[in-house]
Amino acid sequence: MMVRKARCEACGAAKVTPCESLYIYCDFCGTLMDLDVGRLRTEGVTPGPEYAALQERLAPALEAARARRDRPALMALHRQLQALFLRDCAAGYPPRIKDPAYRAQLIEYLAYGDVVRELDPRIAATALALSAAHAGLEFDEQGGRYVIRAKTLWPILEAQRRAAQVYRACLLDTPDPVLDPDGAPDGVGLAIAIAMVIRGFMTMVDDATAVEMLRRTGLAAGYEQVPDVELHAVFCTGCGARRTLPTGARRALCDACGRLTEVGTAAHCGQCNAAIVFGLHQPVVRCGHCHAEARLAPRLT
Repeated sequence: MMVRKARCEACGAAKVTPCESLYIYCDFCGTLMDLDVGRLRTEGVTPGPEYAALQERLAPALEAARARRDRPALMALHRQLQALFLRDCAAGYPPRIKDPAYRAQLIEYLAYGDVVRELDPRIAATALALSAAHAGLEFDEQGGRYVIRAKTLWPILEAQRRAAQVYRACLLDTPDPVLDPDGAPDGVGLAIAIAMVIRGFMTMVDDATAVEMLRRTGLAAGYEQVPDVELHAVFCTGCGARRTLPTGARRALCDACGRLTEVGTAAHCGQCNAAIVFGLHQPVVRCGHCHAEARLAPRLT
């Protein structure tokens, strides 16, 4: 079967099952590991008119809070905007958005990001560079539609890449940072931030430029043929939905309810007492601390 060519930065495992979502989670530890860039040109989301109305209604309060540099007030206002945006554009977010606890954490994280973006002077400097790059954008007519002239797009991508790096650094450089609820490794978070920018350009470029855009941003990992793996049926402890997971899975995402649940068996190493986890249908593991072999005791019936 063909799967997205990706490797989890958290546990090192390769993707071994197809993904039905734009967001790719590790089959073994449940960590967000990549985006299925093949879907970037086909899966678009747009907020409804209620969101635009809320933006207009909150604009005076936002401007006043920015002028006062009032972080709590800005957070409260951006929470409202993000909550409505997520409601309208849920299809563009990770499947975990179905989990109310995750959704609340994501709204808090995105609102926090908006506040940092508006108040940190380092981000303001990158915004000026982005504006200058966008000013040079040119279009050509192809087949009855206008597409971006490729050579004018590359300065924008470079400015966006730099802006994303600065933004992510600024997110952690505050007295009370709000952490990414996915807990994705920083390299994955940066790649996803850049991919979200690319997503906005995908419908505005021709096929050759789209391919080159993915190559330049390091997102063109492609797909690979992997052998079929043994899958085991398990049931989500949150909603009861049935799902199939590979041998060795320790934590998994439920596509039905969005919850991440533990499917492995927690234990302690008999040699050094370090915490270990036996994956699904995996009776033997090696301790990550002392490297001793550990065997799961059979259940008594």
